[in-house]
Amino acid sequence: MFEPRDIRPGEGSVFDALAASDPALAGAIVFECSSAGVLLDANAAYTELERAAALAPGELAARLLAALAPTGESVSASLTLELLGNSRHFHARFVPVSTLARNELKFVGIMRESSTTIDQRERDPLAAWQGDELVRVNSDWYWETDSRGALVSISRALEILVGQPAGALLGRSLTAIGTLLRGENGEVPYDFARERGSSFRDQLMSVTTQGGATRLYRLAGVAVPTKDGGCGYRGVAAVVPDSARLIERMRSELGRTAKANFLSSMSHELRTPLNAIIGFAEAMNHEVHGPLRAQYVEYAGDIANAGRHLLSLIQDLLDISSLDSGEVDLETEDFDLSLLVEQARAMVAMKASARKIDIKAVALYAPLRARGDRRRTLQILVNLLTNAVKFTPEGGFVGAEPATSLPGNVAVTIWDSGPGIDPEDHARVFEKFEQLPKPPHVASGEGTGLGLHISRRLADLMQGSLTLESRKGMGARFTLTLPAAD
Repeated sequence: MFEPRDIRPGEGSVFDALAASDPALAGAIVFECSSAGVLLDANAAYTELERAAALAPGELAARLLAALAPTGESVSASLTLELLGNSRHFHARFVPVSTLARNELKFVGIMRESSTTIDQRERDPLAAWQGDELVRVNSDWYWETDSRGALVSISRALEILVGQPAGALLGRSLTAIGTLLRGENGEVPYDFARERGSSFRDQLMSVTTQGGATRLYRLAGVAVPTKDGGCGYRGVAAVVPDSARLIERMRSELGRTAKANFLSSMSHELRTPLNAIIGFAEAMNHEVHGPLRAQYVEYAGDIANAGRHLLSLIQDLLDISSLDSGEVDLETEDFDLSLLVEQARAMVAMKASARKIDIKAVALYAPLRARGDRRRTLQILVNLLTNAVKFTPEGGFVGAEPATSLPGNVAVTIWDSGPGIDPEDHARVFEKFEQLPKPPHVASGEGTGLGLHISRRLADLMQGSLTLESRKGMGARFTLTLPAAD
C-alpha cells in the first residue's frame, strides 16, 4: 500500500509535520477536535501541555470548546493554566473547518504561550500591546484534500475570503480556490509533491477575494494517509505581506519575459525574409543578372537600404529587451582597442565615401589595451562612427584619438565636424527613443533613437562609461572609457 512519506500511521501527528513545513506554526500548540469537543488530532506540544497541567488526554480541548462555545466564526481568548505550581498564560484561537459531511463541523485550535509578553506588560503599562495581536496566527486558512486531490475540508475563513460557501468548494481541487503559481524552477510545488507523496512549502497561490482584490498566499502541506490507502494533503495558507506590490512585480516580470520571447521569435521571423529581400535588391542594384534601367537600379538600392534599416531596428529592439531584462551576457577579455577602431572604420567606410566624409583620421597609431566584451565594444564604436558620419555635412571630417582617463582605465574619443549639440541636450541624446531635430542634410526617418542609449548602457555594464562633449556649431566628441587590460 502506498503511504505518504511525511506521516505514517502511528508515527506522530500531522500537525507536527505541518509545523516542520510551515515556520508560521513553529512553537504553537495545535489540535483538532469535533464540534462535540472530541479530540481528533494534536501535536506533541499539546500532549506535553496536558501532561504538565495534569489533565486527561483530550480534556483541555473539551474544556476550551465548552468555555468558548465557537460556532461558525473564529474566536480567541486568553487563559491561565497552573503548570507545576506556576501560572502560565496562553492565547488560544479556534478556527472552524467545514467538511464534506454537511452537518459536521470541526475546529482547529491554536495556542501560544504569552507569559513573557504579559509580564512585560505588567512591568510597562504603556507597552503597545494588543491582546489579539499578542500571538498572531500567521496561517489564514486551512485545507485538506483526499487521495484524488479533492478538497474534503476548508476553514470558514476561506469561505468568507472568496465569498463562496463550503459546498461550492468541497469536492473540487485546490485550483477552485485560486491559481497555483510555478516556482523559480518552473515546477508547481504542490503538483511536484503529490507525485512523490512528500511535504511541500512555498507554494504561491493567487486568490481573488469576493471584493475583487487579488491576494497572494503561501501554502504549505504534509501528506496524510487516506481511508482508501492513498495519499491526501493537509495544509495551511498564510497571506504574503504586501501581496499587491509583489503581484504587480510578478506581472511586470512576466510581461518582460513575454516581451523578450515575442521579440526573439519575431526577430527570427522577420530577419529571414528581410535578408532575402536585401540580397535580391543588392543583386538588382549591382545588375548581377544583366543590365536594368537606371530607375530600377536606383529603386533596388532604396529597397536594400530600407531592408538594412529594418534589420538594425530589430537588433536595437532586441538589445533594449535584453538590457531591460538583465539578460545581456558579456564575454570579458583583454583586447587591443586600436584594432577594433580599425574594424569599425571599415564597416562605415562605404557610407562615409557616399557622403564624401573624410575618415582618414579614424585611427589609433599605438596599441590601447582594454578589458571588456570585444563584440559589444565594436558595436559601440560602430554606432558612434555611424552617427558621426550621418550628422556631419558633406565634405566634413570624422576621427578617433586616445583620450585621457583615470588610472586603471583607457579611453578613445570619436569626434566629428558636424553641427554639434547644445549642452542642455546632452542628457537627452542618451535617452531611449530620443532624437534631436535633424539638420537639413540628414534624411527624416534615419535612426531609431536607441543607439546611444544602448551604447551607454553597454559601456556601464563593462564597468566603463560613455560621455559627450559638444557645443552648437563645434562638432561632437563622444568618449568611450573602459577598464585597462590586466
